[in-house]
Formats: sequence, structure tokens, C-alpha cells
Amino acid sequence: MKVLVLDIIHGGKTIAEKFLQQGHEVTAVDVQKKAGREVTGGLARRGIRMANSAPEEDFDLCAKPARMPPSAVSPARCAEVIDFSQAVNRLFDPYDRRFRIEVTGDYGKTSLCFVLAHILDTAGRAVYLHSSHGMGPYHDGKHIITDYQSIMPASLLELPRTEYDVVVCEVASGGSGRADITAITNAGDGSRTFPGMGDILSDGINIIRSDEKDIWKSGGKPLRAVSRHVTPVGKAVLGEPLSISVDYRGKSEVVLESGYLAPAYLDAFDMALEICDAMDIPQEDVLRALGTFEGAPGRGIVSVDDDCAIIEECNSGVTNATIALTLGILRDMGVAKDAVVEIGEPLDDACGSLDPEDVGITACAFSASAVSGKAKGDASVVIRVVKESYR
Repeated sequence: MKVLVLDIIHGGKTIAEKFLQQGHEVTAVDVQKKAGREVTGGLARRGIRMANSAPEEDFDLCAKPARMPPSAVSPARCAEVIDFSQAVNRLFDPYDRRFRIEVTGDYGKTSLCFVLAHILDTAGRAVYLHSSHGMGPYHDGKHIITDYQSIMPASLLELPRTEYDVVVCEVASGGSGRADITAITNAGDGSRTFPGMGDILSDGINIIRSDEKDIWKSGGKPLRAVSRHVTPVGKAVLGEPLSISVDYRGKSEVVLESGYLAPAYLDAFDMALEICDAMDIPQEDVLRALGTFEGAPGRGIVSVDDDCAIIEECNSGVTNATIALTLGILRDMGVAKDAVVEIGEPLDDACGSLDPEDVGITACAFSASAVSGKAKGDASVVIRVVKESYR
């Protein structure tokens, strides 16, 4: 079969190599011209034909990123065009029987992955976690990073073969459609966020928000809506522990750690507990894990320095919208008016950047302020924002 792969970043390199391993004749195009000679040369040495643009010839199959417009395929004539998630579905090893949870969505993916990994580890499961922060085993409450890879759907084809009870995978805008459990934190802009929406749902368990049933029901796969499992008890105070009421196989109360912005994790807790219920995780393990969870790296981590509360939002998923969510929580705490959003320089390989003017407008809407660089020394609440790539 003649296969055309458009774009060799965003997972295209892996997809091209996997089709080649299956014995197909593969042509690949570095559409964005960002892969570099080392990558393109390596593919060519493996036997993949590299082209500057889509060749004007016949192909049996074309694989492309979901958000790439159909016009990009021209002038190639392709009998079938699929997106990268569909390609991953076809290329996935049918003999890989490890229990796998794929977490996707517009935002909140990393937080859910860390909450879930922590609960499953507490319950005695051997957990492997692949997130935008890195990949490696999650053991004794810590993520031991052994490698860094993209979280695009093709990363699912390169998971290590080491045996684990559960593999928790963060996936950007897609999935394999073969997971034991697929969790979708939110649909974002619907078909704009997930152009091939039905393709990421699996025949197993698909856990979605209760207010998004209509968005996903057209996929024709079994859906399980998240219930409200966690509710704050009293008002949250920045830098202090938060008590929550937990409705999971009975009602209990748990005190959360003070080192992270706990109200920002309530949706992640709800979805994690829905997944745990589907996996039959005992109540005592869930409650113990919630009480010992310390937050996900760079996501609402709180520290106090000389009477200044610092909230760290240094991650690949930080956007103007997530900054607004943080400011909304601070407003509910009564401290948004004291907050300064400190916009740091994005990393060179960050996906997108923050517009300081837009962030300033958002901050102003919450009676806060924003600065590029360091905030002044008299600030009492600082939201330290850095747009990162996966780490």
C-alpha cells in the first residue's frame, strides 16, 4: 500500500515509521519545515521517501493531523484520508493488553492524570504515567521521570514495554479509540478541539462531563457521565488546608493539603473518582490518596515567601482562559484584587505564547493586574505564569 504522511512533527514521524515497519511504501512531507535535517535524513535512511510537498500522484492512504485542512492533501490523489488518531488506531499493537487510561480534553488533562496516578498508586497498583510533564513510573506518591515525549496521539505507539498494572496517558486533542478507559476532561470548542471527535471514543468505558453528553453521543460508543463526588466544606482560604465532603461509596470528609490551589482541582477529583469507581478502587484508598495529594507540577502550586503567596502556573497548557479560572478562584477567596499576574518568557519550544495585553485585560476584569517580568516587591499575591513545552 502506498501511504502519504503529511507533517512529520506532531507524531507524523512515528506514524510514518510504523507504516514502513508494516511493509508499506511511505512518502512523508515535512509540511511545517520544522523537523530539521537530522530527522528528515534519518527517515530517508530508513527507506521513507521525503518530499517537499504532497506529490501529484496516487496514494492508497493519507494520514494527516486532524486540524490540517483537507486542501493540504492536494495535488495528491488519495483513496482514503485519515487523521493521526485514526492512524494510531490502525497501527496500535493488538497484543498490547496492558490496562490503559487515555486522558484528553481542552484543558485539565495533566491535573487529572496526576490525581488519578496518585490514587491508583496509593491503592497498590503499579502505575506508569505519561504526561506533558514527562513520562515514567509513579511510585510512592512521586512521578519518576525517565523520558520526555510529545503527548500527541502517536506517542501512544511508543509506550515502553515494561509491565505495569495501569498506564495513564495524557493525549492532546485525540486518542487511539482503543483505551480501556477514555476520559475527556472537556470538549472545548467541540469539533474544533477534536476534529475527529468520534474516533477517540473506545468500545470500553468513555467518561465525560455530564453537561457534554449531547456532544459525544453521536460517536455511538458507551458513555458514562461524571457525578459530583467532591464538595468544599466552608470557604477556601489561600495557603490553608481545605476540607471537602467526598461522596464515594458512602460520604466522608477529607482535609486536602495546603500547598496547591485545591479548588482548581475539584473537576479533576470528580472525574478521577468516577474512573476509580469504574475500576472498583476501594473507598479507603481513595480517601487516603486525596488527603496526601500535593498537586501536579506547575499547576496551581502555592508557596509563601515573605508574606507573599505565590501561585505557580508554569506548564504547557496555561492560557488566558486558565488564568481567568485561577483569578475566579482567588475572587471567591476574596484576594483577587491583591493579585498580580507575573508573565514570564515562554520557553523556546513552547506551543504558542501568551499575549500580555489579553492577560492584562483578563486580570483587570477581576480587579487584578498583570506585568511582564517580575512583580513589584509589595505584591501580596502573585500568579507566576510561564508557557512551557512538555518537560
